[in-house]
Amino acid sequence: MKKLILIISVLLIAIIGCRKVEKLEENLVTVTDENVSVGIDNAIINASYSYNYELKSVELIYSKDAELNNPESKEADYSNGNIHVILDNLKPKTLYYYQFKFYSGINYITSDIQSFTTLFKDDVPMVVTGEVTNITATSAVCSGEVISDGNLTVTQRGICWCFHPKPSIDEGSYSYEGSGLGTFESVMNSLIPNTTYYARAYAINADGVAYGEDRVFITLSE
Repeated sequence: MKKLILIISVLLIAIIGCRKVEKLEENLVTVTDENVSVGIDNAIINASYSYNYELKSVELIYSKDAELNNPESKEADYSNGNIHVILDNLKPKTLYYYQFKFYSGINYITSDIQSFTTLFKDDVPMVVTGEVTNITATSAVCSGEVISDGNLTVTQRGICWCFHPKPSIDEGSYSYEGSGLGTFESVMNSLIPNTTYYARAYAINADGVAYGEDRVFITLSE
């Protein structure tokens, strides 16, 4: 009888311990800086995450249902605290809900639910921000690519930058790097040494302006 009580006690401790680990892990995952570049039938989602242990996998689940019932899923690329996933074959002009699903090897941990709306066939372009390179005390280089024109000619494209997230052509600085589809590169000059900047690509057509994801960089000290 004593042996039976001991076994039951050990099992209860193990179950309670597992529950504590699961709750602790949920509190350790943080997702920030989510950026969505939306097209007519696709979307590019980037984010940063913080987790104290090694992850086994990361996937993005998405659905037209706000509660994410019967969702579809896509495996995400992840490394060094960054997540990147491309969704294809979406329906135009449709509201989608999504969240990241992390697998720790013990249990699944989910992020908050976010949303985006795909574009109509005659809508703003789709543009992607490249990496920031050649960073000096007063300049840096950033690339971009217009991958969809929304079935309307892209009349202007370039890079915009400023001191806070989501820079735009209405505030801060921006460059003009021609028109149309394809890749381009821009030199950002007259920067302040040892300063944090945010940069992203933009593209304009007759329906409006579209932006790529933010890139953050710090200029060098003099």
